[in-house]
Amino acid sequence: MRPRICVLTAGHLATTPRMVKVADALAEEGYDVNVVSTQFFDWGDAGDQSIVASRWTRWRWTTVDYRKRDAFPRYLLSGLRMRGAKQLMRVRGLKRIGLATAARVRERVFSELVSAAAHTRPAFIYGGGSALAATAVAARKLGVPFGLDLEDFQSAQDPPGRYAGVTDKIERAIFPLAALLTGGSSAIAEEYRSVYGVDVIPIHNVFPLPDTAPTIREWDGNLRLYWLGQTIGPGRGLEETIRAAGAAEITSELTIRGNGSREYVDSLETLATDVAPRLTLTLVTPAPPDAMVDLCRPHDVGIAIEMPERRSQELALTNKSLTYILAGLAVAMTDTLGQHDLATDLGDGALICQPATIIDDLAKGLRRWSDNPASLALAKEAAWTAARTRWHWEHPQERGRMLEAVASVLK
Repeated sequence: MRPRICVLTAGHLATTPRMVKVADALAEEGYDVNVVSTQFFDWGDAGDQSIVASRWTRWRWTTVDYRKRDAFPRYLLSGLRMRGAKQLMRVRGLKRIGLATAARVRERVFSELVSAAAHTRPAFIYGGGSALAATAVAARKLGVPFGLDLEDFQSAQDPPGRYAGVTDKIERAIFPLAALLTGGSSAIAEEYRSVYGVDVIPIHNVFPLPDTAPTIREWDGNLRLYWLGQTIGPGRGLEETIRAAGAAEITSELTIRGNGSREYVDSLETLATDVAPRLTLTLVTPAPPDAMVDLCRPHDVGIAIEMPERRSQELALTNKSLTYILAGLAVAMTDTLGQHDLATDLGDGALICQPATIIDDLAKGLRRWSDNPASLALAKEAAWTAARTRWHWEHPQERGRMLEAVASVLK
């Protein structure tokens, strides 16, 4: 019997595909895997159920539900507990609070996640995101090793104000105790080494290769752009893409997949009418992670224009870029530290935009591809070649490295 492993996430399964693919890999390797996640918004439930329905024979699933409508007592209790922890921090100050208080300031269902993870009786716990402290405390409670996934540079995500520094306090307390640290990009891993002096293994946000290779669609004079994300909102390059499409003076369509307020969506439609009359704007709802690559296929260019306001955004390698290329889409991307290696490796498959000249760079590239469909076809082929040769989950530097690291911990 192989050891039992708990994969712990404070998000929905549908919003943490990184943890799902780790759970899949560990289960395929023969480990007894339990996944613990949360439920806190309704639209994530359908995606969760889709994921579990296709994996119920691989691993077991426990969920901590704190939705206001369906789990009101836990919603109320966890909210009051977080509010109390924040009040204690305001009174005593960051330096004088302990790990448990800091955890409750940052991780709303910290106590429930600790209990759920401990209940699985694992030999190893692997968690991350908003479950950093919960992972460490549950492991300490059981006396087992733990690993942390640092998909983002977490401490840089703290909003400015009275609670800034909470994540840094937690990380400095638990990093020396961790048996394994993984990071979402090489830039993130290097930043953690520089700031905290810890060794972090880069495991990129890559996904499994699709069963079917992409095919180049017949050119019809309409350049199809595609953006996907959890939340449709400002600071995600959407306004810049619309303006670039208008400046390029091309016939194009921008499909946006995600959740956004009606007010913000209306503002995008108004902007498109004003500056890009030849652009068709299409809004579509979120879909299960397993369907994301296939949903990209009808398009030509994936939009990964990032507008980094925080250090964590500058260092991140987003899911978007790595999903697009598996569907054979060319990628328009900002030249950030996190995306630079991928952009370079994509070669002709990437339209690299500099932060200071995003709209102009993007407009020129879109016009070039629209005017020369042959160059667009070459770009899409280059993106797919990079995906199948390096940027996919089955690559030894990704799935293989992850499994070797876990095996080393449990040896």
